[in-house]
Amino acid sequence: MSSSSSSSSSSSSSSSSSSDEKKKKKKKKKKEKKKTKDNKKDKKKDKKHVKKKDKSALAQWAQKKIKEEQKKEKEKKQRNKEQERQSAALAMAMAEAHREALELQKAQQAAQRANSSGNASASVNNSMFCPVRPEEGLEEMRKQELLAHMKMGYCRPGKQHSGMNM
Repeated sequence: MSSSSSSSSSSSSSSSSSSDEKKKKKKKKKKEKKKTKDNKKDKKKDKKHVKKKDKSALAQWAQKKIKEEQKKEKEKKQRNKEQERQSAALAMAMAEAHREALELQKAQQAAQRANSSGNASASVNNSMFCPVRPEEGLEEMRKQELLAHMKMGYCRPGKQHSGMNM
């Protein structure tokens, strides 16, 4: 029995050692799994941080673009306002120049009328009441009357109604 007991003890020791080895292997696997899980969690956290950074970077880029567009719009509005001011100033200058030219022309015409008449004092008196010489005024009236007749036609008396009322 002794031999059988020794063999049984050796088998039990081998079985216990093998079970110890199995337990150790299981522990190692668990540790490795934990490490891989921890690594995965860390990687996920890192990805989340990267995504947050990317989102914030994207938001910053979008804000920069919006600010640039707003700045461009402001500059465009300022240019338009400046162009409007310049065009208004140009129009005012042209109107003033036209007004001055008309005044100069009137003064020249008055001087010509004064020179055309023999008596300067008589022309001054006549120009106060009659700015145009009578011959020129009558000729101008005839032209205006002719133009009016050409546009409107002649008024024929007695043709106001069709005769149905009579």
